[in-house]
Amino acid sequence: MKKNVYVSGKLTSGETIKSSCSGGSCSIVIEYNGRSVEQPIGDDISQLTIYEYDFSGDGDSEIVVINDFMDTSFLFVFSYSKGLIQKIFQYEVSYYKTEIMKDYIIYYLPSGPENIWHYYQGGFWELNPMEIEW
Repeated sequence: MKKNVYVSGKLTSGETIKSSCSGGSCSIVIEYNGRSVEQPIGDDISQLTIYEYDFSGDGDSEIVVINDFMDTSFLFVFSYSKGLIQKIFQYEVSYYKTEIMKDYIIYYLPSGPENIWHYYQGGFWELNPMEIEW
């Protein structure tokens, strides 16, 4: 979709998705069967990017929203299907590289990967390295 403060587009299912700000709060709004489904994404937006994924390959969408605001960014992931939306992940990603892959979100610091989250059974789980002693 587009990068901007106010964005709009269509999901693969045909529903319209757009951003909206009112009364000091910003949201994404999905139009489904004549009604609006709204989900908050922060108090303000400098630049907004919206992606659609199907992390689990089950046909339901996950909506990834990156809300850039000044010196930091907030990454949100929402589960979406047929007019129902639920936040399943939120993280402040600063200005370092963040990579979104098929079932993973990887957050990098200058020294390398800092956090790795894996999508499993409807949510994201943080992967922590373990040292194995032999």
